[in-house]
Amino acid sequence: MAQETMLLVWRKAALFDPQKAGAATWIYVIARNLRADARRRAWRSVALAGSDTEAVTELPASQPGSDEMVSSAQDEAVLRQALSTLPQEQRQALELSYFKDQSHVEIARKLGIPLGTVKSRIRLALARLRAALGGEEMP
Repeated sequence: MAQETMLLVWRKAALFDPQKAGAATWIYVIARNLRADARRRAWRSVALAGSDTEAVTELPASQPGSDEMVSSAQDEAVLRQALSTLPQEQRQALELSYFKDQSHVEIARKLGIPLGTVKSRIRLALARLRAALGGEEMP
């Protein structure tokens, strides 16, 4: 994944606009998009495996055991509870970023708020979640 990211950075270097974002942010977005594409391809191949097509597909490498599934379900319930305690504005920005894979710029456009506000809301939401889940204290 890292090699693919660097290859895309090399190929699309002419598209980089320092007015829109820093180089590290731009590279991170490319990597995140590649990861999302890979995830979609993996799930699409799993879906094809259940259809009547003759395509040969593989399931994801590691299938969770029952203990892992129970633990994951418990973790999900705790996370959902912690998310429900966030202010609506912070929760919305966090969901768009992490669950909908939207960039901060896209979120700012969609919500009609400044980019800095999006970043602040996400940072504050993550700090609150960390505190709620037993991590670091809130700043």
